[in-house]
Amino acid sequence: MQTLINGSPGTSVSVMDRGFLYGDGAFETLSTIDGRPVLLSQHLARLESACQLLKLRFDEGLVKKELFQLLQDASGSQIAKIIITRGVGGRGYRPSAESIPTRIIQLFEPTNPSPIEESLGVCITVCQHRLSQSEALAGVKHLNRLDQVLASAELSEEFNEGLCLDIEGHVIEGTKSNLLVFKNGGALSPDLSQSGVKGIMLMEMSKLLTREGRSIQTTKLTINDVLEADEVILCNSVFGVSPVIKLIQGDRVKNWPIGDFCQQAIQLQNEVFASSY
Repeated sequence: MQTLINGSPGTSVSVMDRGFLYGDGAFETLSTIDGRPVLLSQHLARLESACQLLKLRFDEGLVKKELFQLLQDASGSQIAKIIITRGVGGRGYRPSAESIPTRIIQLFEPTNPSPIEESLGVCITVCQHRLSQSEALAGVKHLNRLDQVLASAELSEEFNEGLCLDIEGHVIEGTKSNLLVFKNGGALSPDLSQSGVKGIMLMEMSKLLTREGRSIQTTKLTINDVLEADEVILCNSVFGVSPVIKLIQGDRVKNWPIGDFCQQAIQLQNEVFASSY
């Protein structure tokens, strides 16, 4: 791992940094290939939007400069993370208008995918932990990820991912991914207006599938909707697209093929990653 903190190599931040104290900040995680970030403009636009909502100062030019500083000698596939916190502040929740944001840019080697993830699809379950709802924060990749931490803690080694439901029982996302379900010739995407994050890869895949003539409908999904789907995929900006081949929920087991929809989604994912070459 390599890290720049406010443009300089480092490994720690102040114990009074509000990102550390309160999760007061936002972040993006993206793939890089041979030093070239994938879908960088989309990630920076979402990060800027999050910073505006949280009333954090955001300097896109400086962030890009520091990111490419870290990537200048990079090769192969790596994972970049960009974190903006409100910076150092005093005790108490009330932020100071004088706070100077902390910028943290990190570069990680990718974890090696298992054979099942790489070629045969993934096995998933349904997490018991329910996602909180907040219309104001829905879609924002803020630093408080306790919902995802608690949901991920439920996953045993047999599961690659877990589906997360909101407090009303609607399917929202995976612990680290978005999902699309394919049924009767069209694709369904969960309603993310109250919970969850609309991932950059989800938005890109939706755009490309629409270009290819696939209809995408955003709706409130239930587990039964997922179980009745013809095919299911997960997606995020790091692994791209993964077909779901099995869902286990207690005594219920559902198997899916890697059919035409999954194959098309994988081809479109390859198009996205190739655009960075």
